[in-house]
Formats: sequence, C-alpha cells, structure tokens
Amino acid sequence: MKLTNKTTLFFAGIAPTAVTYALQGLSRDLAGVFGHQPVLATAPSPDQIRIAITPGNRAEAFTIRCDDDSQCITIEGSDDLGAVFGIYAFCERWLCVDPFQFWTDHPYQPRDEIDVPLMEYVSPEPEVRFRGWFINDEDCLMAWHDDMIISPATWQQIFETMLRAGFNLVIPGTGSSADAPQLSLAADMGLWLTQHHAEPLGARLFSDAYPGIEPRIPEEMERFTALYREAVQLQTGRKVIWALGFRGQGDIPFFKSDLRYSAPQAIGRVISDIIRLQKKLVMEHAAGPHYFMHNVYSESAQLYREGFLELDDDIIRVWSDNGFGAMRARREWGTDPHIPSLPLPVDRGRLSGVYYHVSFHDLQLSSKLTPIVSPELIGDQFRQLFASGSIQFLMLNVSNIRPHVFNIDLIRKLTRFPGEHFSDTDQPVEAHYAAWTHTYFPGFEAEAADLIARYHRAPFRYGPYVDDLAGEQVCHHGLRNAINAIIAGENVLDWDHSFHYIADPVAGNLDCFQWLLERAEATLPVWGALQTDAAALFARLEGYPARYFTDSIGMQIDYMAYSYQGFVAGLKGLIAYLGGDYKSAFCWVSRSKWLMKRAWHALAATEHDKWKHFFRGDWLTGTRETIRRLETLQGVCKIQADVALKDGFPAWIREALGFDGRSGIHTIIQAVADYDALAAVLLKDDQDPRKITVELLSQPAHQPPVIAAGSQGWSPPSGPAAPQDQA
Repeated sequence: MKLTNKTTLFFAGIAPTAVTYALQGLSRDLAGVFGHQPVLATAPSPDQIRIAITPGNRAEAFTIRCDDDSQCITIEGSDDLGAVFGIYAFCERWLCVDPFQFWTDHPYQPRDEIDVPLMEYVSPEPEVRFRGWFINDEDCLMAWHDDMIISPATWQQIFETMLRAGFNLVIPGTGSSADAPQLSLAADMGLWLTQHHAEPLGARLFSDAYPGIEPRIPEEMERFTALYREAVQLQTGRKVIWALGFRGQGDIPFFKSDLRYSAPQAIGRVISDIIRLQKKLVMEHAAGPHYFMHNVYSESAQLYREGFLELDDDIIRVWSDNGFGAMRARREWGTDPHIPSLPLPVDRGRLSGVYYHVSFHDLQLSSKLTPIVSPELIGDQFRQLFASGSIQFLMLNVSNIRPHVFNIDLIRKLTRFPGEHFSDTDQPVEAHYAAWTHTYFPGFEAEAADLIARYHRAPFRYGPYVDDLAGEQVCHHGLRNAINAIIAGENVLDWDHSFHYIADPVAGNLDCFQWLLERAEATLPVWGALQTDAAALFARLEGYPARYFTDSIGMQIDYMAYSYQGFVAGLKGLIAYLGGDYKSAFCWVSRSKWLMKRAWHALAATEHDKWKHFFRGDWLTGTRETIRRLETLQGVCKIQADVALKDGFPAWIREALGFDGRSGIHTIIQAVADYDALAAVLLKDDQDPRKITVELLSQPAHQPPVIAAGSQGWSPPSGPAAPQDQA
C-alpha cells in the first residue's frame, strides 16, 4: 500500500480520549510528511489507516497490519493504551518521526508517497512492565513560562513524548497534589500515575493541610489517615500504582525531629504499620486491580535489609541508584555508605523495580543542566539489574528533559523492546551511540559519538568509583560556598552541602581549595581539547545537524568547560585572597566571572525559536548566582585593598595609569573604574598611558583579563564575548 496525502483515518465509533489525543498526533505527523491534513473518515474504505481496539490477553499490546484484501493499514490495540502505542509506533517506523521531536526539533522528512509492504507486526512483551518518568526539580520547565507554571500545552507535549517513546507511567511534577490538573490530563492521555516517595498515595503534605501542628506519630495518626483517604478518593477512576511509605514531613525522616524513635525496630514498626494502613485504604476506596510499590530508599533500604521493615509480597520493591547512575545507596550529608542497592537474593521471586536518575540535584556534585551519567555506566547497571531479579517497574528522573534525551532514549530501548534495537551480538551502548548519532548527525556519527564519550570522561574523579565524578554543581555551588565562607570568615567544611566528599584529610579552607584546584586544573587541557574538536565538527555541519549540535553536544561541552575554567580561576582567586594578595585575587576573580558568563552564554545560545527563556529557570545550579557572588567577592577584594592604603584613594588606579610615585593631587587618580576593565589593564605591560586611561575609564571590558605569564592561567579558545546583560 502507498501512503499519500489522500490517505484517510478511521476509527469505528467514538474513540476513547487517549486514542483521540494519539489520533491528533498521527494527523499532525501525516500533515508534516505529506503537507496535507488527513481526513477523519466516517466509514471504512481503501487507502486508509484504521485504528481499532480488540481486547486481548496482553495489556497495552498492539498489532500493525497491511494486507491486500482491505488495501489499508490496521492498527489494533488490546486496550486504549495499546492502540495509542500502536499509533505512535507507526509514526516512528513508517513516517520516520522522532519520538523526541518536540525536544530535539528534528524535522519531518517530506515525501510524496511511502510504500508500506504487506506485513503484520505484533508488539513483543516489554522487558519492563511499568516504565515511567518523574518530572522532578523542573526549574527550567517552570521558568520557561512567564507565570512560572508549566502550562497544560507543555504538559501535553511531555506526555505525548512519553507515549511516543513507549513510557506508560508518570509522576507529573515535584510536589503535585492529587487534584493538580496535569494528573487529570495524564490520565486522559492513557498514562498510569504514581507518586514520589515523600508523597505516599499523592497525599497533601501534613504542614500544608494542618499548618502549625507538629506531625507526630502516633498523636496525629488520625489526621494522617484523613490525608491518605482524601488522596485515594481524589484519584478515583485513574490507573494508579500506589506508592506506599512514610518519611514524615516532606522528604525528611520523621525520626530526625522525633527523638522518641531511635531504635531501628521502632522506626521500622511505624513505617510498616503505616504502609499496611495505606494499603487498606486503597483496597477500601479504589477499584481494582490494585498495584502497590514501595521505594526501598535511604532509611527504608537499611531497615529492609536488616529485617525491620515488613512488606507484603504484592508490593513492588523499588530500589534506587545513588543519583549518579550507580546502584548504590545515596550519599547522605557527604558520607557514602558504600552499600549496594540492587534487589536482594531473597526477593528473586517477587517483583522489583528501579528509581533511576539521568539528572540529579544535590547542591554538591551533581549536574542538572548537562548530563553526568555516562551511557556506559547505564548499560552496566541495567545489565546488573536485570540479572538480579524480575525488574517490572522503572521510574526515570528526567528533570527538565531537553538536556538528557540521549540517555532517556538509551534507557527506553533497554527497558521496553531491546530486541528491536540490539541484536544478540550487539553491545547495546555502542549500538545506541551509532543509531542516535546517525539520526541527528548523519555522516558524522563517529566524531559525534567520540565527543559524547570523551565528555563523560572529562570531569575529575573524587573517589574510587567510576561514578565519583565532579559535575556542574561543584563548579557553581562549590565556588559559591567557598566565597561565602571566605567573606563570612568561616571554615567551609563546617557547612552542610560543601566539600564533605573529599576523602583526604583537609584541615581548613586553604587545604580544601588546594585539593580541589589540583584536581580541577588537571582537567582543563581535556576540556580545551573537547572544545577545539567540537568547534571543528560544528564547522563541518550544516542546517539542522548544526543547530542541534549547538543545542546538545556543543552546549554541554562549552558549559562544562567554561564552568571548570571559571572554577579554577575562582579557586586561584580565593587562595590569593587568603594569602593577602588582593590584587591577584581581584584579577583571578574577574577572569572567573568572565568565564562563568561564557558558561551562561553556552546555555543562552540554545534559546532560539520556541526555546526562548528555557534556561531562565537555572535556579538549582544557579549559573547567574555564581556570577553575582563573584562580583561580590571582586568588590570585597577591592575594599580590602582600598582600606589597606589608608589614604582615601582607590587602590591600583595609579599603578594601572602609570602614575606610581606621583602626587596625589591629580584628579584622574581618584577615578572609579569598571572592575573588569581595571583587572584587564593591571595585567597589560608597556602600553601608552593615554590609551590605558581611555580604556580603563570609558567603558566596561569585553574581553577577559589575561593572567600574567608564569601564573599557570588557562586561556580558553577564542570566541564571541559573553553578553554583558545576561547575568
């Protein structure tokens, strides 16, 4: 059969809401390929795509068939979601539509006709039954909207992408209540719903419902029960995998604020009893079939391993990675427990699951704006997961989605229909590199794959594990913490979320900064080579591949390279400050600020067309806040130098103008200069003082100060100056 702009669509009767949404997507794709909106026919006819639902024994299964007799293509689902998956599988396979098109801007491939051979495709059994996204720490998605609320239209695009990629389960946002409108939209589009471990059953937070009342157990058990009952009743009619558990108020263990509970037996008894209560409420108030899960996470993991947490056999045990892609218990307050987080051997006969991060926010080491989990680590960890038991639940923390498409796509291939993407002889990760780069950078697959692989090896390692890598938040949260400590006159190691991951003994600020500097500075040639090679590849790309390279690989390399370079310059400034060399500190901080502006520029360069303001919400890494703190430190350096002069004149102006030793009556030496211009001039030799005067006092510097020879400064590849008004 030939698909053309004459091909019609047909669904007998009234299509379920989920199928209606998918038909809209199919119509949009056909219009994108053939340039003509298809007609939704009212009767079957030849040259038609027919969608049908025929109940079967397998949930969410589908068949796509093209035969001579009917001269049509039939997409048949075993249920509503099966039909939806069948529609989007057809779009990907035969219309060549990228499932992640909304996030990648991958263009349609216009055609006059498409030959569809006689065939029958039957969807295989998925590797993992429930496959979900958690839209978490979604700062960029929020601030992309002027009212700082993710719009229904954006939620629809998120859910459509999930369905196109074969995901069927969602936690739609951080802290979303059970009556949030996006939950209804997700359910209408066919998705299952579940909840975050800090929000069991999707219940409102106790402090929101009962402000001013301390959430103590057993004193407030009646109020907790009312919140749980309310949450269950609000989700009547939805497909839900009920998250059971109890941490207390928000994402903090209840026993941290209630010292009556110190013994693991007592803590485990409270959590076990509340899980039983939650399950009972679901059985009483929600129609079946019932599905339950518990996040074996943080304190739950230890309690479960030690036998103090009781879970019924029908509760899916969901294990979590450490936030950095490794199946180990997560670091708590800088301490790595070195405990595996794979399903236990005793649970091999029970259903297990995984909560996995492609993005993480920990205010210390992680990356949110850029990837940090290597594809190689993902492949290795999922191999171990599948070998450890029956993994039938996946919750993938995707954060702001757009920066993480490569890894999301890899995990969807591993967990849904791996046999369709990888042969028995394939190395899955290598096959994914080849397929992904061919889709987005055809003809340059090897070069693009090489850059991605080298990017993941570039950060410095702070510990013994392959995932012990210093991500973007080291450069930003770390530098800001260091600046705060210096200005406050405190030891940065006394602060939470600072540098407690440093395994070597460090006594104070200077030791800490030197430890970080030694490791971060050693990576600068690696980052510089990546920038050079990325620029060389970009110069050979044209059209869409060039645009998407800037939005993805190019942005990630530039952002991390400039962040690392800015971090190194900032550390050198702090070390100079501690030594009382305020002029050197002033100049290094100026350079650090300029480099951090270049990092911000790498983000801003991707904000074209619909993506305008996408990184406006960079709050959790906080690139612009890093720039502001550097400006503050620069001012403190200047104040320290001014105060030390004790003559009322501004520091370094006479030196910069070549007026050293002259009388203080000259008006010009009392001028107040732009700080970055002053730093730049202080480091220039043998220039005409008149030219320097104009350069120093007329306008801000648009180039970074070049640190003097012998100071081991790093000069990044040349490029356009960072926008002065972005920070």
